[in-house]
Amino acid sequence: MAKTQQRPSTERAVRSLAREDAAAFASPSVSDVLAAIHDSATDLAQNRDPDIVAHSIVQRTRHLLAADMAYISLNDLSAGETFIRWTSGVRTEAYRTIRMPLGTGVLGMIAAGQPVAYTNQYLADPVMIHVADIDEIVAAEGVFTVTGVPIRISGRVVGALLVANRTPMVLTSKGQFALEQMAAQAAIVLIQQQAGEDVRQLRTMLDADVRNSTAMAEDMARALKLDERLLELLIRDGDTVDMVVALQELLGQPLSLWSPSGRLLAGTPQPGIARGEVFQWRVNGAAQASLGAREPALLRLDDSDLAVMGIEVEGHHFGTLAMVGEASPAKLSDLRRGAALVTASMAVQNAIVQADERAGSALVEDLMSVRTGRRPDALPRRLAQHGLSGNRFVAALCVPAEKSIWPRVLRTIAETRGNSKGLVSPHQDHVCALIAADEPRALGERLAAALKSSGCPAIVGLSVAEDTVAETLALSHDEALATARAAAVLRLREGVFDAASLGIAGVLVGGADPGFVEQVVDRFLGQILAYDDAHGTQLAETARQFFENSCQLGPTAAQLHVHFNTVKQRLERIDKLQDPGWRNGPHAVDTHFALRLWHARSVLATRN
Repeated sequence: MAKTQQRPSTERAVRSLAREDAAAFASPSVSDVLAAIHDSATDLAQNRDPDIVAHSIVQRTRHLLAADMAYISLNDLSAGETFIRWTSGVRTEAYRTIRMPLGTGVLGMIAAGQPVAYTNQYLADPVMIHVADIDEIVAAEGVFTVTGVPIRISGRVVGALLVANRTPMVLTSKGQFALEQMAAQAAIVLIQQQAGEDVRQLRTMLDADVRNSTAMAEDMARALKLDERLLELLIRDGDTVDMVVALQELLGQPLSLWSPSGRLLAGTPQPGIARGEVFQWRVNGAAQASLGAREPALLRLDDSDLAVMGIEVEGHHFGTLAMVGEASPAKLSDLRRGAALVTASMAVQNAIVQADERAGSALVEDLMSVRTGRRPDALPRRLAQHGLSGNRFVAALCVPAEKSIWPRVLRTIAETRGNSKGLVSPHQDHVCALIAADEPRALGERLAAALKSSGCPAIVGLSVAEDTVAETLALSHDEALATARAAAVLRLREGVFDAASLGIAGVLVGGADPGFVEQVVDRFLGQILAYDDAHGTQLAETARQFFENSCQLGPTAAQLHVHFNTVKQRLERIDKLQDPGWRNGPHAVDTHFALRLWHARSVLATRN
């Protein structure tokens, strides 16, 4: 074993020496990275030889960053080493065949799990763990700069993607983003390679007539069919919903994919699994255990036996596969194998979402900044590049959604808008779209229906801009977002909503004089709110829940989690503060109006 030189323990290992006079690696645009991802996906679809595809990924990475060389290493855990497997631009055979102990040098640090490592004075860097034999090889190759990111499969680090230079260089944030996206492509190649090796082994066993029993032969044939079918889907378009449906068919029993919050993303819904508290504690707990063990976890829920496999993307619990019924070793093995490919599919979609998010979010943020008087450079031209120039109408659409389902929401919007031009991007806690449309309302209705069909949240806020001036688009976006949030506050479950369709909430977001809103609230609720402020009580909320629950004391008490008599006493207190007829006849309508307006205003104010 080669001798190593220990370095002091320090956080500088992740980003080591940086010379001030160093140039920078290229900073590829998001469109350049997306083009490279597209080309890699095309290679996967057209060429089943993983070596050729992996070599192409290395070449594209080198080209994206304008680096002297790029290479992929693979981990050999049995030997405690990582070894270079595919290269581009490497001159010496010794460098091309380096094997490094895990944790040493930049390559070994990344392969051991470091999220990113970097140095531009490799041989002179005192914070690296140096291996004498490796240093000689690096010196012969003339390398100064080495940087890279890990390659992960199902959360496990299996290797690294690196670029190196024969002069001091600095890695920019855009360069790191490009490296991370190409590493995700490399992971797919490795998954394909592993699956191909498994398929070949299975075929060899079948051809050799290794059949200790009929059951064994059936298990091998089923595993072969499962791998081939899911790999075909992954290579073709990587759609996670299609992969879950196919996996369910191959398993022959109910299967579903859920978000960590308990939202059904794909597959067959199972009674009780989406209950918030149960999902949070039992299903998510089982999913986390499965991620740690890399094996399915079993639990019993609502008289059903579940086998649960967590899906992890970039170190985060991204989803949960849940299979109902038989949990034989063969079925659990199929679930585990299927989960690895579903993970790859979700990783690809997440990479695409991140790339789109970087491009679209930057433009959306610049567009929103015009409200403060800023005028970002070239904003009209950038909007025109998305087809937002001189349009008669632009539909501003906002869909509140969790980050885990942004890919599906974005895909649904893309399918709904067809060839219509516009800007679509995740933004803060929602997905927003500015789309040129002759019939904005009809577009919003089609989107709400499509979201419902795909299992996504189907509340769509709509506002119509009658020109493409930046200020107009920004205001329309804000109105659409406020309308969507108001619809959620008012417990509306699905549909497209604009300010006019929301009634009371519409007053709030439709441009009404804020003074009028204050007048309404003060006129009908002034004494109640003053009493709450002075005594720390909840009379206003009690009155609101009383009306929301059809003026029934029992349901109101249950909603507030208080005793029946507590509600009665609070209402009697309001009787003394207000006109006694506040809960009867036309006075009830006025008070309820004011209470809903007060609640909507309060909630929206906290979210803005």
